[in-house]
Amino acid sequence: MELIILKGLLIGFISSVSFGPIALIIIQKTENNHHQRGLMAGFGASTAETIFAIVAGSGVGLAYNFIEQYQLPIRLIGSLIILAVGLKIVLTKKPSGKPDKTKRVIGQHISDFSSTFWLEIFNPLTLFMFIFLFSTFNVIPKGISNLELFKLYYSVFIGTNIWWTLVVILANILRKKIKLQHTHWLNKITGSIIMIIGLGLIISLLADYTGLIHP
Repeated sequence: MELIILKGLLIGFISSVSFGPIALIIIQKTENNHHQRGLMAGFGASTAETIFAIVAGSGVGLAYNFIEQYQLPIRLIGSLIILAVGLKIVLTKKPSGKPDKTKRVIGQHISDFSSTFWLEIFNPLTLFMFIFLFSTFNVIPKGISNLELFKLYYSVFIGTNIWWTLVVILANILRKKIKLQHTHWLNKITGSIIMIIGLGLIISLLADYTGLIHP
């Protein structure tokens, strides 16, 4: 295996490893519905993370400065999205055990993809994480060919997907051990945890904003 591919896989995997709101959403979707919907949610997170990797690797100063300048509203939007997703999960009705024929499969997949994609996009820390990892692994995208760049970013994408696939596999194992009627309470617990995380981020944001006004 080429070194650039190995580094890309490691960077992608490490950047994704977490059990935060996105992992909880993927677990909830897998346990309530099917592993395909969990994989689609993971694909949404991987896509957003790969976009950040490309931005970080390309050294786009404009995007970096934009995030630095507007990090407060970006963080606020991200926190509100987390809060809204948590509330939506809490309000999810008890599953009937029958497939929902009122929605098309493509519509479900778009919803699953979007639920994690936008959550990740409004997390500016992901960009800084990739900047840190590129430096740590001594990967300088500006100094390599276009083919090497493709290999790097594609490997990052695969690396992120490896982690989220592992999360889906874990959730699918738990799904087989949890009775259908118990998933209603699982929604309440998972949604509440996500809402608490969202509220915590908003409180942290307000504290930082107050500190900027009154140093």
